[in-house]
Amino acid sequence: MDVELYNNDYKRALHEASSMSQEQCVRYLIERGAKIDCLKKADWTPLMMACTRHNLEVIKALLDHGADPSVQNKDGWNSFHIACREGDPVVIAHLLHTRPEVWRTESKTRRTPLHTAAMHGCLDVVKILLERCDYKPDERDSCGVTPFMDAVRNGHLCIAKLLLEKHQACPNAVDILGTQPLHQASVTAQEEALRFLVHELGIDVNIRATAMELTALHYAAKECILSGIMSVKGKKVLHMDRNSYYGGDSASITPLEDLYKRFSLPGAPPETMGKGRDWNVDLIPKFLMANGQLVRMLLITQVTRYLDFKVIEGSFVYKKGSIYKVPSTETEALASSLMGLFEKRRFRKFLVFVANFDENDPKTMEGVDPNKTTMREVYKKFDLGQDVIDFTGHAIALYRTDDYLDQPCLDSINRIKLYSESLARYGKSPYLYPLYGLGELPQGFARLSAIYGGTYMLNKPIEEIIVENGKIVGVKSEGE
Repeated sequence: MDVELYNNDYKRALHEASSMSQEQCVRYLIERGAKIDCLKKADWTPLMMACTRHNLEVIKALLDHGADPSVQNKDGWNSFHIACREGDPVVIAHLLHTRPEVWRTESKTRRTPLHTAAMHGCLDVVKILLERCDYKPDERDSCGVTPFMDAVRNGHLCIAKLLLEKHQACPNAVDILGTQPLHQASVTAQEEALRFLVHELGIDVNIRATAMELTALHYAAKECILSGIMSVKGKKVLHMDRNSYYGGDSASITPLEDLYKRFSLPGAPPETMGKGRDWNVDLIPKFLMANGQLVRMLLITQVTRYLDFKVIEGSFVYKKGSIYKVPSTETEALASSLMGLFEKRRFRKFLVFVANFDENDPKTMEGVDPNKTTMREVYKKFDLGQDVIDFTGHAIALYRTDDYLDQPCLDSINRIKLYSESLARYGKSPYLYPLYGLGELPQGFARLSAIYGGTYMLNKPIEEIIVENGKIVGVKSEGE
């Protein structure tokens, strides 16, 4: 029997047995003369295959027979790199015990095992790496990305905090495009990470990426907005997406069968749900403020010619066991039982103050310092009761917690002003919604970009960004 027979991918039997945790088969094949570090397609060894599983006994067997964990595949990953992605601390500890220097490796894009563990949320592995390996703080890959950036943009806050505490990571380091963790967390819609960076670390929410002068808000708008605007400005735009649709997590999925495929749900939608084409599911449901920045951008760029919107008829709040409509007209406000008559008068006075407030004009501030006076103090100034405070903070300013009460009042005032201005635009409600779902937004900007010469490629993953002399000159995809 030839134990070195291989298939079209150059996989030997030892590769298969190693990847499937078949320890006895592995030992048998080795005894029969199987090459311990044989390479399959893409230069993967059996040990690398074993490290893709929680597979300690097979890994031990391979190492005991001379497998080399420092061998690299075509991407520059060795077995330790792969084990850090899998996240088994027992395997990591054993590899370090067997080959103490195995951690001194980086891929062809200069990514270290610490990058990998941080990106995949392997907290216990990160702890071991920080204790037993000598990684420099903020080591950067070829795109300038640090392990802290990887942790933040993937929502692994425990790892991000550990890197700050144990590794002196810099929370405002920049990659080669000048983007900071704040911008990157915006791209991946990591809300808790954004709160951590802004509220706990004090990162300026309006800080701009140095290379492109973009704020976190720009990066958060993944709906093809940048490509549309850049095309209009005469820039050459290549938009590549690994998905078959525009907008990433901002897309709308239809029919319903595609949603099941997207999340690998077993079976098919039940017949009681009707036709799949009747469903249009937003991956990140949200409303648009009628006077918000995104709507203003839609109007300025004239993307609205491709879109239809509906005004949401109303919003509601839950209070003491009952549901109340949030007043949207003066008549509704007078009739609402959310506040008493005297509270309504005080609240109206407060809203007039907010409407006239201008952070650049001290005459409008009535003794309020927007950067020092807390929102709790502003409420007290207008003698607003707890019910009104709760209503204002959560139904109008749209805060999820009461932490804002002890923060400087400027952000809260701007939120309330935005709500009021949005309400005034269409009367019924401050909220707008695309008639056919939020997926219309990226499609609208994609059309705009295409009209001005932009190129779009769907079902096209990016494998590598090619950088020369600090500038991006191309991308690699599927061997091209």
